[in-house]
Amino acid sequence: MDHHEPVTDPAEAFEALRAEVAALRLAPDYSLDLARLAKGIADMSSQLKAMREHPAFQAQQYQEAVANQAREAAQKFAQAMQRDRAQLAELMARKKNTQRLIYCDAAALVLGILLAPLLASALPFGLDSRIAALIMQTDRWKAGEALMQAADPQNWQQVVEASKFMRDNQKEIEACRARAVKSQKAHRCMISIDQ
Repeated sequence: MDHHEPVTDPAEAFEALRAEVAALRLAPDYSLDLARLAKGIADMSSQLKAMREHPAFQAQQYQEAVANQAREAAQKFAQAMQRDRAQLAELMARKKNTQRLIYCDAAALVLGILLAPLLASALPFGLDSRIAALIMQTDRWKAGEALMQAADPQNWQQVVEASKFMRDNQKEIEACRARAVKSQKAHRCMISIDQ
């Protein structure tokens, strides 16, 4: 086959080459066929080179390269989004768990504060007053004084005055009591009151 015009389709070029190789098998003179074959290969090589250098072919390769890069970028973006979604879901789960723990702790604290007096009042051996003193950071006597004063300041003042009166007249009161016991009768006593 003579090449009057260049073949632009690679499939046609290979078909032409195959036809020439087939013709070589039938022809007795191989030198002429080999020369044609060499020329055909050279023509095909130059045509392929021209096709590769053609702007349309390069544009197509460029488009394919851009499309491949776009696909790769889209895949990487999708993977990153999936990874970010998973991390966000994990953070949200942790936040929910933290909120649950905070609510549980707050509920336990409130419940403990509400139940503590009830539980303390049920304790045996006067432990309830010890716990009250512990909470007030003092001994039981001072804790009792503070509780009575807070509960009823007016009556507490009367208790303080009565206690002072008894302390100031302790000797006279004890002597009077001893005389009443000895005589087994009510006995009047002289007590002085300071202002």
